[in-house]
Amino acid sequence: VIGINVYGKSTSSFNENKSNTSNNNIQKLGQHVILKQRQVIGKAADLGAGTFFGGKNIQPGLYDITPVEGQGNCTIEDKQGKVNISETLGIDKEICVTKIRTKIANEDKIQLYGINKVHFEPAVSSSNITSQSIQLYTGAWVVGEDIAKGTYIATSFKGSGNLAAYNKYGITKVNKILETDGVKEVTVDLEDHNTVVISNLNQVTLTPTN
Repeated sequence: VIGINVYGKSTSSFNENKSNTSNNNIQKLGQHVILKQRQVIGKAADLGAGTFFGGKNIQPGLYDITPVEGQGNCTIEDKQGKVNISETLGIDKEICVTKIRTKIANEDKIQLYGINKVHFEPAVSSSNITSQSIQLYTGAWVVGEDIAKGTYIATSFKGSGNLAAYNKYGITKVNKILETDGVKEVTVDLEDHNTVVISNLNQVTLTPTN
């Protein structure tokens, strides 16, 4: 599970005067939940085929990884050898994922096979994410930072891939295959500090149930 905690602290006097909000990452405004803007952690880089390391070839941080030229395999494993990402990355969305969101830490090993150029862009979550439907893609997403807590129906209308959700201790809450000709949706209850991990899918829609 990829954990992320990169928010800055609010110094707004408005927030300080609100009970129980000065230490929270979420403000409630009517029916909507607005997540605070995530600080940018990392530095943009372009890499070609080969083996690279977090902290050496690319700064640690949270990244959106996109193909620039060609297609091939992208794997990222931590220093203990646990594989966090293993995807076919390319611009052809019929057979590849076109974007991956992931955290890169010191000593993570990044391997790119058969692809000429890949772009790593530091990721920022929108400050206007609300409890309305949101679109996610392959990678790891944290509730309270990327997604408002709540109960959602997760749907994917094209392709076949996996959606999993873990609690803050890393225990599996949901682990389902979503596919065009099989299970098209799954209901998931998400709480703060849960992590949603999507594999091999270009788009998953989370729609709140109320």
